[in-house]
Amino acid sequence: MEKLKQLIIIMRPYQYVKNIFIFAPAFFAMKITDINIIQSLIVVFILFSIMCSSVYIFNDIMDRDLDLTHPTKQFRPIASGKISIKIAVLLSIVLLTMGGGGVK
Repeated sequence: MEKLKQLIIIMRPYQYVKNIFIFAPAFFAMKITDINIIQSLIVVFILFSIMCSSVYIFNDIMDRDLDLTHPTKQFRPIASGKISIKIAVLLSIVLLTMGGGGVK
């Protein structure tokens, strides 16, 4: 259960709120009440968020050595060794594949 918690932490779901900007064009085009557009944007929001998680993980892998010397970042799951590089790479690839899989 602790590993699952650490995997969720490295995905940074709290950052997904920033992805709401995806809905801005529909709002400004006054199409926010069009159910077809909203359904499509919800799918885009989910896929984009998944892909963002993949990038966050990749960044943590690349910055691992620097994070080890940082007062707070040293406690991140990858820097601290709670999640291995191998597992992090695998998760990043899976998320990138999932996120890109919905693109037509």
